[in-house]
Amino acid sequence: MICPKCRKNAGDKFKFCPYCGEPLDNLDCVRLTIVRKGQRFDNNPPMTIFIDDDSVYHLKSGEKIVINNMQSGWHSIKFAFKVREKTIDLNITQNQMIEVEYNSLSGLIETILTPRHNYTVKDGKVTEVENAASAATEIDLDVAASRADAAVIAEMRANNNKPVFEIKTTTGFLSGELVIYADRAEFVTENKNKSMVLPYLEVRSVEKKMGNIDIVGKDDSHNIFVIPREKFSDVFIYLNEHIKALSQSEEQVDDENLRKLKALYDEGILTREEYETKKKQILGL
Repeated sequence: MICPKCRKNAGDKFKFCPYCGEPLDNLDCVRLTIVRKGQRFDNNPPMTIFIDDDSVYHLKSGEKIVINNMQSGWHSIKFAFKVREKTIDLNITQNQMIEVEYNSLSGLIETILTPRHNYTVKDGKVTEVENAASAATEIDLDVAASRADAAVIAEMRANNNKPVFEIKTTTGFLSGELVIYADRAEFVTENKNKSMVLPYLEVRSVEKKMGNIDIVGKDDSHNIFVIPREKFSDVFIYLNEHIKALSQSEEQVDDENLRKLKALYDEGILTREEYETKKKQILGL
């Protein structure tokens, strides 16, 4: 699981976080249900699901997996299908259901989160209300895990250092190659004497500009690249999807830190001046 304090992967075997010492043994257990929406068919390619980078499952459309006895708290869940990826960080404090679907029209992986309260009790028997979870076929966790080829898993776990796109392009008067990774974009000139690295956490937005892609930094810098027409849509969607996901994850961390900081101030542990100083540090002001 993800440590609620330092947000690093602490595993499931420790009573205290091995990185920051935060107690982990007082967390309740919850049940997580992941449903892949859509109709089942024989040649349906599976979607790969990583949970905290510890567990990997392959799920076909119309199937679901149910993970019981998951520790409540922060968890990182990554969905991968073809060249698309989506990672969500969730603070799971109750039974949770995630519906996931690959939208072939937009080329995006879409998720819907709902608490698992959709059931009725009659004569002592629990009956689920008809929904995507009850209509899906439950797959044993071992079966879903065994579908994942070890080589494929190792390759996907290294995706941050594996190029997703390698594009011959120009920016300004420079010609070279734009290489797009899961967490950054890099441009290298043809003669290798100049390079540029654009970490997604430092990017504010990706915009279309006269048929080109403009990567706008949080410092208001503009990096405009000419992208071939046949790759333009895929590159534009991929960049926007990953930058948005990283930005949301960063905002969640800031919100959690601000809540903890406010609690320390309310308890009188921090003075007003200390509280305001640390608050500005978190907000980057």
